[in-house]
Amino acid sequence: MNVIVEIMDILVIEAESSLRRSLEFSLSLIGHAVATASTADDALCQVDDGARAPEFALILLGTPEPAAPNGDAPGDALALCRALRATPGGASSRLLVLAQRHDFATIVAALDAGADGYLGLPLDPSEMRARLAQAEQVRSARPRPAAGGSSATPACDPGEQDVSPQVLAVARGFRVTVDVAGSVAWVDAAAELILGRGSESLIGSSFLTLVHPDDAAGMLRLIAAAADGVLGAEAFDFQLMTASGEWREFDVRATSLLADPGIGAIILEAHDVSHRKAREQQSLWQTVFDPQTGLPHRGAFQLYLNHALARADRRGETVVMMFMDLDDLRQVNEAHGRAAGDQIVIAAAARLRSSLRATDTAARIGDDEFTILLEDVASESEAVAIAERIIREVGAPYDLAGLPSIAISASLGVAFSHPGSRRGPVDLGPDGDSQIDALLRRADMALARAKASGKARWELFSPRPGTRPLQPDPAGMAEAEPLEE
Repeated sequence: MNVIVEIMDILVIEAESSLRRSLEFSLSLIGHAVATASTADDALCQVDDGARAPEFALILLGTPEPAAPNGDAPGDALALCRALRATPGGASSRLLVLAQRHDFATIVAALDAGADGYLGLPLDPSEMRARLAQAEQVRSARPRPAAGGSSATPACDPGEQDVSPQVLAVARGFRVTVDVAGSVAWVDAAAELILGRGSESLIGSSFLTLVHPDDAAGMLRLIAAAADGVLGAEAFDFQLMTASGEWREFDVRATSLLADPGIGAIILEAHDVSHRKAREQQSLWQTVFDPQTGLPHRGAFQLYLNHALARADRRGETVVMMFMDLDDLRQVNEAHGRAAGDQIVIAAAARLRSSLRATDTAARIGDDEFTILLEDVASESEAVAIAERIIREVGAPYDLAGLPSIAISASLGVAFSHPGSRRGPVDLGPDGDSQIDALLRRADMALARAKASGKARWELFSPRPGTRPLQPDPAGMAEAEPLEE
């Protein structure tokens, strides 16, 4: 089977000229863009060159020339590996160390120093092709540096020696090797910094002891898929326990090196994504909910309303739509400041929420404007009772710290949908969106009538003559006057 290799920018670091030229020739022959370096200084200069575009996708690290006495360059391959990983340009490159096939100690030390794997010596063309194909498939999830040469996450600059190992470890993640049953054979030093567990407590134990019970079956499937060679580069989320007993979320990738006689195991690479996931959840929450009151935004409310109308149509039922506005909030802002007005809005939203049933939905659509959706309403009188409770609760005086009691009222406009309204009548429009617009417009018209009639009250929008949204309920309609649309 032919292996299709993506064209990459590759850096070869090797002091021995014949090996360096052989690699350069072989890689260039199949189309890769190859740069070479024989010294650590030259390698670091090329990797950390902010003018390079694109960055090196793959670095092949052999043995650099010995460092000059009293020089600043790293003195051996492992030290250079760490230095490369600490530079913005080398943080996200795939890095393979050139090593003798059965030199397990060197291979493990290279992995611990930040390498992603190794390329066996003497070189085997088929193995090199496979390693190149893996370069994209098992590329680490290290953050790429931001524009201008600064890293998106804390990283170590060769001239800055004060970055803690914990910061570097969390940025790089940790690795363990396991057999097909999940038994740990080796762990890198970063595991102790990230999980608080060293090699003495992990080697010989099952990696599943770190995995949340809900994720254990998924971890076994991941290891089995790696052993069967059916995995790509995708990462899977798992909860792992730290030594303190805290569950944290990790992206875990599995790479099978079972066929490599020097390793004969599966490498699990885990990156702590708990903070990123929390930020994503917060960002998603803010797209749906108002951060000040915790109520849904306008867009989310319209989605709820659309679903409610669809359910009502299927069941031949009615939904109730309300518009609520806080009366004279501007005067509060002018007299006591915007902060006082914000406190009243937050408190009013809490009172509104407590005035509703568990199945009702409220949303904030403006500074002092709210919408309410009621489902499963049996009669007009039930909707009216909820409207009156909202006006009573929201309109109670507000006691704010350092201020006298502030009285502010609320006005409500109420409208009803018709059973089957999403399929007609014609005046409500041909589709669901126009049904939503019509219902919102009617509730808004009823609110305008309530504001014009003295505020601190509710008004019911009456449909066209000859139609009734619910069963006749004279008691509930006693205060409502017909409105012309």
